[in-house]
Amino acid sequence: MPSILVLSGLAIFAVALLTAVLTGQSTVVHQDEDYRVSSAVESVAALAADGLWSRYLAEQGGAAGDIHSFRLHLSAQGIADDGAGGLPEATAGKDLLDELGLPVRDGRTHFNEVDLDAVRIVRRDVGDATQIFLTVSVGTARAEGLVHPALERAGQHVQQVYTVEPADFRGFEYALLANNLDCIFCHTRVDNAERWWNPSSDLTGSFARVKVGALESLIVRHDDDGLTGLINDHDADSTIAGSLYVRGLAAESDGGLVSWDSVSLKAHPFDETGHIVEDSSGLGLAPFEPAGNPPAPLESLYLGYESAHADPVDGTLPEHFPAPFPDDGGIDPATGKFDPGGAGNRRVDDTEFFDLARHALGAITAGVVNVTPPGEVIDTLPEYADAVLRGNQPNGLRPDGDGVQGNVVLTGTREHPIWIEGTLAIDGDLVIQGVVKGTGSIYVRANLYVPTDLVYADGHRYLPGDAPGSPSGPRTFGLADDGTKNALALAAGGNVLIGDFQRPSTGGAGAPGELEIISGGADGKWNFALAKTALFNRSEWAKTQATLPAPGGAALANPGYVQDHVPRYYGYGPNTTIPIFNQSAATWFDATTGTWQGLAAPTAWNTSQLSYARPSNPSDPFLYDPDGAPKAVISSLTHTNGWMKPSIYKQSLEYFENAREQDTPMLIDALLYTNNAILALAYRDSAFAGMLAMNGSIVAADVGLLVAGKRDLANHYPNHSSLSRYAIGLQLNYDQRLKRALSIKTPFQVQLERTYWNPRASLL
Repeated sequence: MPSILVLSGLAIFAVALLTAVLTGQSTVVHQDEDYRVSSAVESVAALAADGLWSRYLAEQGGAAGDIHSFRLHLSAQGIADDGAGGLPEATAGKDLLDELGLPVRDGRTHFNEVDLDAVRIVRRDVGDATQIFLTVSVGTARAEGLVHPALERAGQHVQQVYTVEPADFRGFEYALLANNLDCIFCHTRVDNAERWWNPSSDLTGSFARVKVGALESLIVRHDDDGLTGLINDHDADSTIAGSLYVRGLAAESDGGLVSWDSVSLKAHPFDETGHIVEDSSGLGLAPFEPAGNPPAPLESLYLGYESAHADPVDGTLPEHFPAPFPDDGGIDPATGKFDPGGAGNRRVDDTEFFDLARHALGAITAGVVNVTPPGEVIDTLPEYADAVLRGNQPNGLRPDGDGVQGNVVLTGTREHPIWIEGTLAIDGDLVIQGVVKGTGSIYVRANLYVPTDLVYADGHRYLPGDAPGSPSGPRTFGLADDGTKNALALAAGGNVLIGDFQRPSTGGAGAPGELEIISGGADGKWNFALAKTALFNRSEWAKTQATLPAPGGAALANPGYVQDHVPRYYGYGPNTTIPIFNQSAATWFDATTGTWQGLAAPTAWNTSQLSYARPSNPSDPFLYDPDGAPKAVISSLTHTNGWMKPSIYKQSLEYFENAREQDTPMLIDALLYTNNAILALAYRDSAFAGMLAMNGSIVAADVGLLVAGKRDLANHYPNHSSLSRYAIGLQLNYDQRLKRALSIKTPFQVQLERTYWNPRASLL
């Protein structure tokens, strides 16, 4: 019996050992097969998506178009919209297997020893995006070589979902970007914020160049007074520590082509790796040199950029300025479904605001916060003082997915800064000023106002002898004393107004009174904001005209005519006269140079210079069709729906100006963006002495800056021009940390991304 028991035990052990070995071999084979299958279906789905996308790009000439062009391409391939729904069935859609050109063996298509049954595609159009569902079906034998006959595996279906949607806007890679750069380079310096605030000599030469771009034209100020080397107040007197990109025309202010050696717009050189060259004496200085033909990467100047070649050789220069709130119709909050009704109307509709606001769940947790509900008006100084000094939101702002309803005033001090966390959306205007702490972004449906300094609650480095808690050294840019990172991005669906846009121009009677403001009407006074909007309006008007005025009253063909263009005109207020600087007695288009000639800018309300468009007149030919239907969009500078009385806002500007340090630059730390206009005004006879120092970037369709600095024979101002005797008007330090702070999509170009992977059935 003992022998029998021992033999039985050994037999059981042998069977168990053999079973374990076979099971282990089966597991290894199973795992190897699973890996081969998953790798194969991943690769096949990628090949199918890549082939589809490549054919589309080839049809478009090498560059993606808008979502409409992509959908037309799919339809032409027999891939129609399958309508709303979830994940499609594995057998749904068109089979692309034969189109992939994969190897065939024994009558079956295979890839990496995996037999393929089908590669099916289903298309679903959702709003301004198209989802592509690719289902790869495989049917490989299992346990081949171990079991005879081999077990047939159940079909496995693996889905990959690709989304084709508007591409990310690349404009935030630029320190300054606008359609037209005209009169902006007037005592201006553009630099890298990291380099500007760098305290360590060990990092010298390690800072990336910056970029400045003009989508349509660049006009360089140049006053040829015949005095060699003399730079006056009508010259550019500006430097850029990096590259300049121009898609359209580059000309001097007299209409001639730029002589880059002679103009006072200069470059600070960078090396072959794109780092700004600097040494113990500072930055170098050299003329801009146009890139060769064909252009190479890392040139200092690109003219006609991307117009002569499909592949951008030195990064992307955007073609348009997309709306911060996508102009696609948005989401109906009642149904949760896409609503195309307002798509393309150049307005921020309720549904479009809701579509963004439902994801903007950040908060303002500290600072003085005031919300004026829709329909209410601040029309007395005590009311506005209360809004700035006390506020009415002691718990801050914590939107729940509908955005902040009303017009918001945010004010911060060193002791009690505005503390921002994440992303917010405001259904109204925003007035923001003072000190900001934290990291976040704010999307404003209407206008954004920055009346005075807006700075980070940054700390300072300790110097020898500093008492604890009282560092006196250089600023720790973007970092508070307690280690909090400070970074702010602001986007407006309307306009961005910095400083005093209401002040009348200085005329023959001298400087305007302290509290004097313009009315915005043709019977009132003129100012810089009106002059710039008249120029912007000319650009919009010109796109609607098949011909343009030429000298002597003649007409010539307009190279920039856009059929069915819906112009966006700027007015001071919603019903004030809209000035359009297009009268041939003052300005005309020169076909040879491609520039407008005559007066550089309108100087007054004057019908010999301006056409007047009147919003209150339903028969106005600029704004309405013959049947009275609107054919243009009006964007106003004043507070939306009159929620703040203009005289009250003016008094607040004077208060802040008088309370700050005098004769020093206005300070702004932020990225500012709009697809409309940014206007910044710091007058020479104000507390800002004509200067604006900004850490961030300025990106907008239309940019107008009145920040010209002062003549500085006594070296009174620390940010002095290296080219002339003028103080720097605009010191713009590009903060590359903010280039992804805003999520802005361009509707004019789509991108392909894989967004989902789903195994529909496991191995059996």
